Amino acid sequence: MIMTEKYGILKKGKPQFPVRKLLMVPHQGGDLIVAYPFFGPGLYKNNVSAMNQTYSYQQTGEPVTFKEWTASEAISVSVYGFGSKGKLDAKRDVFDPRWLQAGVIVRTAEGVYATVHRDGKGNVCTDESELRKLRDKATKLEDGIWILENSQAFVKLGIRDFGFASYETFDRQKNNISRETFVKGGLARVLEHTSEKEAKNLKVIASSSNYKKGVSVWGFDEVKQPRVSVCGLESDSYDDGGGLFVGGDSGVDDSGGCASGVVVSELRSGEVASKN
Repeated sequence: MIMTEKYGILKKGKPQFPVRKLLMVPHQGGDLIVAYPFFGPGLYKNNVSAMNQTYSYQQTGEPVTFKEWTASEAISVSVYGFGSKGKLDAKRDVFDPRWLQAGVIVRTAEGVYATVHRDGKGNVCTDESELRKLRDKATKLEDGIWILENSQAFVKLGIRDFGFASYETFDRQKNNISRETFVKGGLARVLEHTSEKEAKNLKVIASSSNYKKGVSVWGFDEVKQPRVSVCGLESDSYDDGGGLFVGGDSGVDDSGGCASGVVVSELRSGEVASKN
């Protein structure tokens, strides 16, 4: 067999940029690689700005860049080791002391869109006619719940994990919602971007072993004009951490949150992070 320079043992190169570790987790039947530890705590806009810089992958020294994660991606990353008190534990490291900036959403008079794409200038789409056009291309799971398939054509346009849940499809503006009710509701299923009858990853996160007092959902009230928000997930500090808090009204200027970025550049190396 002819040997080429492309294959063989990868040598650790000298980092040219700030060094970042990477984490790989299962996501929607494939693998998802993100920056680890997360960016922050800080303002969401600052964390996104940090994602847009170039870093060196710690293992090989090769350059790596990131893009914003979606709510579905954030949930897949968080559920891995959640509450285990192991090396990876988003509950201990993010949900308890801070809050997770779990992607951008747009609230309207009818319901919640997640996750919304940005245009070439970095602005989130808030044009309801455009949002409805995308919704019309999505699969209607049941009354008030739509999920858009992540086709190659949409991903090329920067549209990933897009969906819509009307307010009638989930409990909101209340505390102590049961885990079973929450994960079967439209909000949880759209955030997780699942066509299943319940959001399985959020079911793990919201389990009684992690949160005995159920789920609190706030900040999802109707608005007259479309409003861009950052979906927040955290341990409910008003409930002594005994409940999972899901917030819909945090802004890009709200501080103290953590987020990660999805790898954009293609890595040559296979092993990216410890998985336990």
